[in-house]
Amino acid sequence: MTSGLSVTDGAAWRSFCDRLAVVGESILAGDLQDERTRVEGFHHLATQVVTWLAWSAGHHDLEHPAFFRQNDLVSCWGGPNVNQVTRRTRVVPSGRYVIRGRMHACDDLVVTVKGGDMHMDRYDVLAELMASDVGIGRDDEVEIFLGGAPLGDGVPWLPLPSGSSMLNIREYYWTWTAEEPAVMTVHRLDTVGISPEALTGADVAEMLDEAATIVEQSMRYWAEWMETQRDQVGVNSMGAPYPSDGGSSFIRYGFGFYELQEDEVFLIESEIAECAYWDIQLYTPMWFESPDFANRVTSLNHTQAHLSSDGRFRAVVAHSDPGVPNWLDTSGRPSGMVTYRWIRGLDAPAARGRVISLAELADHLPVDTPTVTPAKRADEIAVRQEHVAWRYRT
Repeated sequence: MTSGLSVTDGAAWRSFCDRLAVVGESILAGDLQDERTRVEGFHHLATQVVTWLAWSAGHHDLEHPAFFRQNDLVSCWGGPNVNQVTRRTRVVPSGRYVIRGRMHACDDLVVTVKGGDMHMDRYDVLAELMASDVGIGRDDEVEIFLGGAPLGDGVPWLPLPSGSSMLNIREYYWTWTAEEPAVMTVHRLDTVGISPEALTGADVAEMLDEAATIVEQSMRYWAEWMETQRDQVGVNSMGAPYPSDGGSSFIRYGFGFYELQEDEVFLIESEIAECAYWDIQLYTPMWFESPDFANRVTSLNHTQAHLSSDGRFRAVVAHSDPGVPNWLDTSGRPSGMVTYRWIRGLDAPAARGRVISLAELADHLPVDTPTVTPAKRADEIAVRQEHVAWRYRT
């Protein structure tokens, strides 16, 4: 920690830049990385700097919170769900807050109070609420209170237990339509009307120190986390779903990893859970980013996926379009990660995966599997592009 350094003589800024340079050198240290992984590693580092500098420098004020959007088209880390928009703000246990807004095309919303981020070794989920559980749905007005005493029956409210430091919201978009996305604001009720103090040199030094620390931790933690998962699950295999420490209590997560030659595919099969929502998506090796989900089919959810006539879900991870439903596009990466989620499920079936040759794919699919023409695939991508443009319009 270097927050004691001075800003006015440049020491705090030089320290910040020096620490980022060390992180960059760590990308070059990996013996097993190919050129593309290193290129994407430096791009990931650049976007991590953008993300955490914006968070630390722009959202440090505990008395005047505002939502910070994370894991969007620029900020991407920790295996984000591409069916959601995630926002965060800082909170304190003694504060009282209200989230207000309108759902518009948002299908559901999860509000979570946390002690911090997994990559900062904080796994505690302290309170959680799903909008659909309190009667809030698509196009509805939103008003959810946090902290202080409950406001009575029928008023959505969450406590802020000791250790609360962060409020997260997940806006879920399962129907990828070109419509107005949710609008959400947050206010701290016990500081309304109070103006903030002027920034001090110590404030800025602390911001720079925090941003550098989070970049260092995030780059290290998620690469190690993916390596651990890969060792546990194995390559060209899918693991059983489980509740993840630090993740939502409503979700069961399953992970898999693939390594494919040009003429191979990774065929994934699963029964469908009895659940509210589900999805499956790809992630980049090492950096745990979501690939380009607007311009390629790198994810599917329960509204987009095709189920076979036997009721099972089958996805085909492949480098080129196999001409069947549920293609997950590797974007040319020879290896990667797969994550599937059962959300609010009564059960959590385990998916299975195996590598087969592209030429033999038809022999492993039901005979009535439909054909997806290039024109239909282009239409599928066009729907994604239009929705994502609306979702991240600002």
